[in-house]
Amino acid sequence: MLAIPSLSIGHQRQPIPDPQRKVAWLDTQINNCGKESHSVVSGRPRILLEAVSQGRLRQVRLLLDAGVNVNCKDLDNGQTALIRVMFLDNSKLRRRTAKMLMNYGAKVKVLDKFGRSALSWACLMGREDMVKLFFSNPEVDLALGSIDSEGNTNLMLASMSGNVNIVKTISKVFRRNRLDVNRVNNRGKSALTIAYGKQFTDCAEVLLNEGHVTPCVYETNLLRDAFSAAIGQRRNKPHTGLRQNSCNLPRLFGLYTEQLTNSYPRKCMSGGGVKYSAY
Repeated sequence: MLAIPSLSIGHQRQPIPDPQRKVAWLDTQINNCGKESHSVVSGRPRILLEAVSQGRLRQVRLLLDAGVNVNCKDLDNGQTALIRVMFLDNSKLRRRTAKMLMNYGAKVKVLDKFGRSALSWACLMGREDMVKLFFSNPEVDLALGSIDSEGNTNLMLASMSGNVNIVKTISKVFRRNRLDVNRVNNRGKSALTIAYGKQFTDCAEVLLNEGHVTPCVYETNLLRDAFSAAIGQRRNKPHTGLRQNSCNLPRLFGLYTEQLTNSYPRKCMSGGGVKYSAY
């Protein structure tokens, strides 16, 4: 039998993976200090993640009862079983599976190799039911301030989904926890820029009105151009009675104008002098 060659990485020699060998998975244990300790395992953890992805609830329960770590990760993308639930299309199955995993101790705060938690994926994929489930458990650590490998916050990921209710929920939570709603990702885009770029004007309106996002100069020009384009379309096209996505742009621009006006001091006459008072 031929010996398997090895690769040298630093000062360690790592064997080349055997294609006939089962894929190993990362068993994640979270200690009392909040840190993760890992051990490589194979077999049942791999079956657990596959059972979750295929919606086999009975098998998932049997594996968890047998002692399989509910927070184990796969070595390919670092996803946990709870993160895998976010990719299920059936909302009823998705909710039942997530509840089961959380009852067995699944952690929402565990991040995959992209730096995203189960909440992050729920925001990105527009899983409103999962966002409600996570926030209905106040004792659960949701890793609200997590930032993925591309520099996106959960608010940015929610803006990418176009789900207004998720954007509204995350915006309020960000404001309550004093998280930065104006942060930009590695591409220099904020949540407002992302919402506008994808033409999610309802989400952009929520970010301005309830998230109290402060538009930058670039975003100001985008809003002004969008407002002018919306007015031109309304003049050139006949009214059909159908709701268009651009119909919120005048209101969106009005919200920005109001915020811009209130951010400057107002001149007030008092006696013989001029005083400045802020709103």
